[in-house]
Amino acid sequence: MLTEITRKTGIEFSEGKEFNFANPSVVINYLQKINRGREGVSPSNVRLRTDGRSLILQVANPKVKEYRVRKSFVLKLLKWFNFPINQVQRLSIETLQSILNDYLLNISSSVILKYEDDEALTITSTKYNELTDLEVIKMCENLNITYISRNDLFMRVYTKEKIITEPIPGDTCGFGLNIFNSETGFKALSVYHYMLRYICSNGAIIEIDSERSYKVHYGNKEFALQKYLQHQIDLAEERRAEIVTLIQKANQEIAERFVKDTLRKISSALNKYDLNYLQDQIKDDSTKYELFNLITDIAKYQSVDRRFYLERSAGELLRLN
Repeated sequence: MLTEITRKTGIEFSEGKEFNFANPSVVINYLQKINRGREGVSPSNVRLRTDGRSLILQVANPKVKEYRVRKSFVLKLLKWFNFPINQVQRLSIETLQSILNDYLLNISSSVILKYEDDEALTITSTKYNELTDLEVIKMCENLNITYISRNDLFMRVYTKEKIITEPIPGDTCGFGLNIFNSETGFKALSVYHYMLRYICSNGAIIEIDSERSYKVHYGNKEFALQKYLQHQIDLAEERRAEIVTLIQKANQEIAERFVKDTLRKISSALNKYDLNYLQDQIKDDSTKYELFNLITDIAKYQSVDRRFYLERSAGELLRLN
């Protein structure tokens, strides 16, 4: 989203390194070497200034230090107060600076500032429960991690397919797991079934437990996140066969009554060309499984965060009645 904002407003936002289907060892090596810091401060001692092109964070604790602001920091502070991100493109850098400073003044308790390579990465509540990406990777090592995607907002871990089967004759699929985590407060800890169609390399993520599909990094007891992660991994083993049944049912059901709501839901993650292409490909007799495959095919060519959104939306489509 802020890529478009940068282009339209001229505001420059720093970003950390992004990995897309990277070798796990490459990501682990990166995480072990980056320079990180964190400190608890009163919001009244934090201000943002601008140099005309980018935002600079000033922190008095007690000496004044300055940090270049990353995109993730801006998004997190806007998210804190439910500011609509798509409206940022209408703002000047001075107006955005003023809004963010007003938000800081409206936080009544101490906050945690996190830094990475001397840049302001995010701002969180003191009740935010830390679970680092390295800890998550360590807990998932015995699942045979194949790839990791990661940016400043979240991490996505792909495991080796546990079973390979043909839910539809001739359509071979592998079923593994996706584990999600965020060190910056943008995504809850969660575990999903991950389905990969070998015929076209389309992927989708599907909930394991709709009642406990995620656990937020906030207000938990010690080790609660780690216990949740292990429980979901164990539960996935028990429920993987359900996904095969969902696919078989979707292949027999006409998509027509799901199309309008589905397109409205995913339109924010697609450009006009992809949305028009998707609409053109859907026929009156298209099945729900064909709609599912169209969405996951488009998802392959998106950024890390948009790919996640589309593949999750496709998985949710399978469960719609």
